[in-house]
Amino acid sequence: MQRIAAVDIGTVTMRVLIADVDEWGTISELHRDICLTHIGKDLSRTGKLSDEGMQTAFAAWERFAIAIEEYHPEKVVCVATSAARDAQNSDEFLMGLLARGLEVHIISGDREALLSFRGATYQRNAHDLLVIDPGGGSTECIFSPDGRDESALIMRSLNIGSRRLTDMFLHEPLATIEEITATRNFIADMFTPFFDMLPVSPCELVAMAGTATTLVTIRDAMDEYDPQLVQGQRVSAAELDEMVKRLAGLTIEERKSIVGLEPKRADVILAGVLIIAEILRITGLSELTISDYDILYGIILSADLF
Repeated sequence: MQRIAAVDIGTVTMRVLIADVDEWGTISELHRDICLTHIGKDLSRTGKLSDEGMQTAFAAWERFAIAIEEYHPEKVVCVATSAARDAQNSDEFLMGLLARGLEVHIISGDREALLSFRGATYQRNAHDLLVIDPGGGSTECIFSPDGRDESALIMRSLNIGSRRLTDMFLHEPLATIEEITATRNFIADMFTPFFDMLPVSPCELVAMAGTATTLVTIRDAMDEYDPQLVQGQRVSAAELDEMVKRLAGLTIEERKSIVGLEPKRADVILAGVLIIAEILRITGLSELTISDYDILYGIILSADLF
C-alpha cells in the first residue's frame, strides 16, 4: 500500500486528492479539495498568468498543505497544465509555490492526455473509447482503439478550453446567437481534423473534469457534490442542448444562483458545455458518460514515474 497526494493546477481550478493505492492499483480516497483560481484569466490577451489567480493558488496550496501534513503521504506529486505551459510568467508562479514547499511539474499536452486516460479508464473497459478532458485552457482527446494498449492510443491536446473560449468569444452580458455560433464553429474547425484521422468511430464518449461533472450537478440540482452520484452518469445530447439554452439565457450573476453550479465557475461554464456538446455532435453519439475519475486518478496511478 502506498499513500499519494496528487495536486493538479489547471487554468481554472487547483485540486488535491490524497489516496491509498494498493499493489493491484485499487485507489481508496482519503481526502479531496478544490479551489477555483482562474490563473488563466485573460491569458490569451496578456500572455501571463493572472496575479490575482496566482495569489489565490498560493492560498489554496497553504490550505492543501495542512491536509497533506495530517495524512502523511509517502509522495506528493503536483502537475501544472495548459495555462502554466503557455504563460510567460510561469517561472514566477512555480518559484512562488516552491518557496511554499511545493515542487511543480509542468507537463506536456500529450502527458496530460495520457494521465487523463489512465484516470478515466480506471476499473472500466476502454475498447473503441473516446476520452475527453475539457479544461479551462486546453482539451485533451484520447481515442483507444485497442483497449488499454497505450502504444495504440491516438491523442491530441488542443488549446481550446472554457476559459480561453470565454475570453475569445463570449463578451456580452447575455450570450448572443452570433457569439454562440462563432464559438461552436471554432470548436468544430479545431476538433474535426482529429476525428477525421480516427480509424473507426468511437463507441462511447467519456468526459471528465469540472465542466463535465457540473453537467450532472446542474441537471440533478445537487446542493453538495457527491462523487458516487456523479461517476458513470449519462448525459444526452438533448440535455446538453437544453443546458446551453438555459445558460445562454442568463447573465453571469444569474447563473451564480443555479443549484449545482459553483458560483466561481459561472463565467466559463457556457463555453465548457459548448465544447462537450460540439464534440458529442461530431461523434454522432446520442449521449456521453461522465467520469469523476480524472487526471488526479491518473497521477495517483502513475506516481512512480515522477
